[in-house]
Parts: sequence; structure tokens; C-alpha cells
Amino acid sequence: MQKKSNNNIKICFMTVPVRDAPTTFPPLGVTRMIDSLTDSGFEYQKNTFFYNTDLIRPSDDDLIKYFKELKPNIIGISAVVSTSYSFVKRISKKLKECMPEVDIVLGGNLAAASEVLLKKTSVDLCVIGEGEDSIIELCHHWGEFKSLKSNDELKLIKGLTFPESSERDKIFFTGYRQQINKGSIRQANYKILDEYYLSTGNLGTGFDSDPRLLEIIKQGKKTAGIELSKGCVSRCTFCHRWNKGYRVMDLDKIMANIKMLMEDYDVGILDLYDENFGANKQHIRDFCERIKPLNILWHVSGMRVKTVADRSILHVMKDAGCISIKFGMESGSDRMLKIMEKLSTSVADNYNALLALKETGLLGTTTIQLVMGMPGENRQTLKETYDFVQKCKKFTGKVNVAASLAQALPGTPLFEFARAHKYIGSQIEDEEEYLIRVSDKDKSDFSHYLNMTEESTPEVLYWQYLLRSEHYSFYEGSRGKLKYLLTVLLKVILTPFGFKNFIKVLLAYRYSNKDWSKTLGLFKEKRKEGLNLKTKSLRKTVLDIAPDFKKVDIPYSVDVIRAGR
Repeated sequence: MQKKSNNNIKICFMTVPVRDAPTTFPPLGVTRMIDSLTDSGFEYQKNTFFYNTDLIRPSDDDLIKYFKELKPNIIGISAVVSTSYSFVKRISKKLKECMPEVDIVLGGNLAAASEVLLKKTSVDLCVIGEGEDSIIELCHHWGEFKSLKSNDELKLIKGLTFPESSERDKIFFTGYRQQINKGSIRQANYKILDEYYLSTGNLGTGFDSDPRLLEIIKQGKKTAGIELSKGCVSRCTFCHRWNKGYRVMDLDKIMANIKMLMEDYDVGILDLYDENFGANKQHIRDFCERIKPLNILWHVSGMRVKTVADRSILHVMKDAGCISIKFGMESGSDRMLKIMEKLSTSVADNYNALLALKETGLLGTTTIQLVMGMPGENRQTLKETYDFVQKCKKFTGKVNVAASLAQALPGTPLFEFARAHKYIGSQIEDEEEYLIRVSDKDKSDFSHYLNMTEESTPEVLYWQYLLRSEHYSFYEGSRGKLKYLLTVLLKVILTPFGFKNFIKVLLAYRYSNKDWSKTLGLFKEKRKEGLNLKTKSLRKTVLDIAPDFKKVDIPYSVDVIRAGR
């Protein structure tokens, strides 16, 4: 098709509110879309625009007013979290009511629920996976046809789902697009972003005790986020990330970006957002060799246990300016690690990783990140995880604990397991009801939780509260535990969880280091019949029953995305 002039199109990207308060994580997806379009001849603030809803937090009226005044042809919603469904449904409806001709395009993890979005909201089209190339073709297509309604030309653009007719009864999927070349992966563009994303000072509670940070903080240096790689070698059954496989970025471009941040924005601390930092060990060694002379400090937000356990890598990283590492251990039970498909990771590997951090002096602000309440979880596995944390405390002194409940989100084997066992209904209305239920819910919020374990819900929550109290103990000692539990009282007394279950949590605190048999005897609710998973993976369980589902050629269907990445 002949490409028309880009001068007439206006496309405005917007974010969705991710948490109660704006996140400091920069909207990478949006800046990548804008930069991709810029490289293809579309001008920022002439053809492309950005309305940062997550940061601005406008009222619905103010948001609608902005778009009515801008008069874009396309609105691109970056829904990076699957818990934003209610917001997307409400805002897309209001936008269509006042701007019926505008095309609303959605990308991000929520697009895994494209069938629900396209049938139950006013979203016109979903972009599946990386959108840098798809968005260019979409804009050229709009320049040709002045619309993104289904036609033969639109069906040639890979990575899209859209209704085939105005009735929206049938959804068309154009097929997955090939992933972009690793040399073309872009960093966050801070020229587009607000200064808010360049925070001043430390990286959060606990970091200001690190002597290497004190001088940086005094100088007022800023913190910026970058990536060295994209994707992950693991395929955890609860993870809703789109990116399949693992790609390292061009080191020359990475270093040029770091130097620009230091010179133009006075950055002295880097937050590395990689999900799987260090999987390519030679890439990390080369990075450390090149960043060391810059005398900049850096923090790793995502690393795998077995990489952390490599002491030779840790020493090189610390010598090059690394001040802390975060990584997910997920469980203190080998059974649960197998169900989660944590590759060949074991509880012994988790211990070894913590020990390696202690030996290299990088343990100080490490968080033990746990996922509780997966299918197959039972009293024994929950107690194993608690015992794991207690053992870690003994040889590390004290540890910070983040204990979250498993959240079944679209595009994961966990979500499809929930559908297969009828925790979520199979009809489109059932799935929408569930998406509304989890909207705006943090993974630590029990109100979203689907109990697929072998135990009662109060018992699962009891263990979660017990482990989360360790987080407060990390910062405030035993008083922190009691303060946390009293806060829980105010929260749960007004909810269906109920006062009697809070008493169980309080008693758990009382007996946590004394008599487990007395505490466990408190639970009289009928236990759920076990699903007899043993160590069988959720992914295989879903694939075994996949023929029972209606197969439709869209990303939401069994044969395309039911089993996740």
C-alpha cells in the first residue's frame, strides 16, 4: 500500500493508574512507541502526544476535556497491568461518547484479555506483544483509510486483534509479530518524561544506611531507570509478562545512554529494571568493566536465584558500583517451586543465594519476595516457607519479607488453571466479572484472591499475615509486628474476612515461635479437597484439558495463549 503523508494524523498515548499513588517506574512502553514513530517521520507534539494519566491523576472530566481539545485520531492506551480493566472500560466508554470517530487502541499486558476488551468495552483494537513496529503500520494504515475498522489491509498487519464487524461478535487475530531486533530495543526517553521519574536521593527505606550512598545523597544526585536486557529465561506459571525469550541490549548504546543521563540530568544512581539481570554472564562482566570507571552506583531490580549464587559475578558487580539486588525466591517449599516452574531452582539454591549476598556484603537491603497460595499449596508447604524465612533470619541477622498472594491474571497458566477448575467461569461475562474484581487490586490485597489451595482461605491468609509481619519486624523490631497486626484489625473488621479470623491472626502472632500445634488447631473450617497436583506443573495441567475449550484463533484462546509464554 502507498504510504500517505504523516502530517494529518494525531495519535495520543495515555497511561493507566497503576497504584493508589503514581509509580516512579517510567512508562517505557509509551516512550518506545513515540520514539519508534519519530524515527519513521512522525513528529512529537505535532503527530504524537503523551497524556500521563498515572502521574497527573486527572478526574474523568479533566481527562475528557484534554482529549476533546486535542482532537486526536487515535488514542493509544498503555495498559501495562491487567488490573486496570475497570478504568479502561469506564474511560473508553466516555471517550467514545464524546468522540465517536476516534479509534481507541490498547497495548500492554491487559491485551491478553483482548476478547473481553473488544466485546465488552469501547476499545477498537488490541496490540499483542511488542508494538513498536505495529504502531507504525497502524498509523500509515490510518493515513490511507482514515479509520482502523476491519478490512483486508488491516488484516495484513501482524500483532493485532480487532472485531470483524460492528456487531463485535467475531474477533480476528492477525498472528504474532516477530520480536524486534535486540539492537533496536530502546531505553526510556527522559526528554519526554517528567522530572518526577528522575528521583533525588536513595532507592527507598534501608538504602540510606549504605555508606556508598551517603555522599551521592548529599550531592543531590538523581536516580534513573534503565535496562540491559529484555525478557526472562524462566516461564513461571504466575507471570503475565509478554516477552518470550531473553535478549541483551547493545552495550555501546547502553553506555552512551548512561553517560547522557549523567551529563544532562545529573544522575548518580541507576535502577536496573531487567527482569533477568545477569543471565548472560559475559554481557554483565563486560558491562561492569565499562561502568566501573564512571563511579556511578546501581541497583538491580530483578535477578534469578542461581545467578545471584555465583559469587564471582557478585564480587565483580559490587566492585563496579552495585549496591543491592532484588530477586524472587517465591517459596520455601520445593514442591511449590516445581509447580511454579522455577526451572531447576530449589530451596537449597535460595539459601545459597542469600549466603552469597551476605558473603559479598550485598545483603543489607535484599527482600525475600514470596508468592503464596498457588494451586497445590497446603499447610505443609506454607509451614515450610515460614520455616525457610526463620532459618534465613538466623544466618543473616534479619531479612525483609514481601509475601504476596498468587494473582491469576490473563495470559498465565495460573489464570487458565482457574478457568479449567471453574474458579472463573468460562463465559465472557464470567471473565469480565473477574477482571472487574481484580481491578485496582495489589497482589498483596486478599480481596482479589482465588483460593485454589488445599486449605481454607483463613488459613492461607493467616500464613500470609504471619510472614508479612516479618517485614515490619525488619524495620521496627517486635513492636513493628504488633503495630502491623493492629493495623490489620482495623482493615479486616469491616470486611467479609471478619473479626473472628483476625483473632486467629493475632493468636498466630502469639504462638508463632512457640507452639504450632495449638495455633494450627484453631482452624476448624472444612478444608478444600486437594487438587492432587503433587509436583505436576500448571502448564501441563492446562494443556492436558485444552481440548475441552472452544478454540478460536485469537490470542485469548487455548491454542495461542492459554498456556502462557
